Amino acid sequence: MADTSCFLFIKQFHGDQRDTLRNPDAPDKNYGQLKIEIDCYYAIQNSLYPAFKIDTTIIGVIVARKRKVDESISTELLQPFFEALYSKFSKTDPQKVFKRNALTIDEVYNKYNSRFDLPILNDQIYRKGVYLTFNEFKNNQP
Repeated sequence: MADTSCFLFIKQFHGDQRDTLRNPDAPDKNYGQLKIEIDCYYAIQNSLYPAFKIDTTIIGVIVARKRKVDESISTELLQPFFEALYSKFSKTDPQKVFKRNALTIDEVYNKYNSRFDLPILNDQIYRKGVYLTFNEFKNNQP
């Protein structure tokens, strides 16, 4: 097989602390959350083949003491994510992936950038008023 590579398009990678789930028995511990959406493509030359998607939320106990926060985030949130990513890679059959419709890098780029092609994000002037629906908000039409 030709030289292949992998492209990960990160749609969302967001971490935060869940204060509402505090444990009264352990005040220095609370819950952290990592929300991840990633699309993976296998590439041969100029063609990208959709391989798999990851859309998951990982929740773990985070120690809130200064010197333990980084270690907790790493072991409780990031490590499980990378284990899930590795598992997806190992279970994906490249032969099946390369039978799917190929896309060019420009097609994939346009696909992901089109999410941001909204009037509310591109207009220079925001219209005054009350937005009753999310569609009104996206279209900057209160």
